[in-house]
Amino acid sequence: MDVRDLAPAMLGLGQLFDAANSALNGDNAQVKVQVRATEPGCFQITFGVVQTLGEHLVALLAGPHVTAAANLVGLLVGVPAGAIGLLGLIRKLKGGIFDKVEQLPAGNVRLTFGDENIDVPLALLRLYQDVAVRTAAQKVVEEPLKKEGIDLFEVREHLKIIIRITKKESESFSRPQV
Repeated sequence: MDVRDLAPAMLGLGQLFDAANSALNGDNAQVKVQVRATEPGCFQITFGVVQTLGEHLVALLAGPHVTAAANLVGLLVGVPAGAIGLLGLIRKLKGGIFDKVEQLPAGNVRLTFGDENIDVPLALLRLYQDVAVRTAAQKVVEEPLKKEGIDLFEVREHLKIIIRITKKESESFSRPQV
């Protein structure tokens, strides 16, 4: 992959985590996305959350640093496998709007679109509706897939595919008009 194509996507990934963290935590925590080469031509992305106000972290991402980082990753990409994350929700809703939102117990909401329902954490809905988050998601997914020779976006965990987005599906990732 040409570095000119990779660099903007990597910067977009950092912006996605920054925007998501800001939407959920304000200034209570900072997030860093770090890239580490594991061997020539192979990169591994690691995530870390740094608290800025002692032991206090907003209830949406409560817990130790590792748990908070895992929760943020889960909200964005859908880990553990089978859970829907922001990227999966954008793909499922085709980047559009839903017809109805219903409050559920335990910090969840039910989104109705057409004759389908999907239950998601309220935090995920907040990310979906945040323009900065959606703009960063566009940089990570749609813009690279517009390039010749790039046909697929995948997130994997230990070689297991968590989410796969095709070139055709990437149109759903265009930033919503405000």
